[in-house]
Amino acid sequence: MLWLDDISTGEAFGMAYGECSIDGSPMDYESNGAGKALNDNGLLSSTMLYRGLFEPESAAALLLNLSDDSSEVKMERLYEESGSVNLEITFLEDEEGLPVRITMVQPYGDIGIWIPKDYRIDPLARFMKMDWNEVRSVLYILSCDFSGLLLERGGRAAAGGAAYLYGNRGQRPGTACAAAL
Repeated sequence: MLWLDDISTGEAFGMAYGECSIDGSPMDYESNGAGKALNDNGLLSSTMLYRGLFEPESAAALLLNLSDDSSEVKMERLYEESGSVNLEITFLEDEEGLPVRITMVQPYGDIGIWIPKDYRIDPLARFMKMDWNEVRSVLYILSCDFSGLLLERGGRAAAGGAAYLYGNRGQRPGTACAAAL
């Protein structure tokens, strides 16, 4: 029997979890009832045994049997919102260094434990939290580069108009107008 209780490589992670999803599998702590039991015990316990389950990174390490050695496994928060954190797990000893992405959720309330789920993105939530000033700046730079490219390649009057509308501001064609920001 092979014990995978200190996973520190992508190969070991693949042997433990394969290409299967977490959601709906025996590893789904929410559907198999183990998450509720861990949450209840963790909230009632006066020991430090369950403390790691109340932070996303340490809960991921504990529940997915990842090594707690920071020279072997690195976890980085990609995105977070209330009750959900996207994590990228990188196994540092792997030559390829391909990261694994998961989502940690807090299904038992704000003071409950965190459990792993399949990686998911809520596009509406991310859209609502976008920094629109930053988006405008990037679009402005891109439009200036693109309109300059049109003028360099002999674009018609419409292309020249687009360059004017998007703020080429008299720079020679093909010049990015990042300095104009």
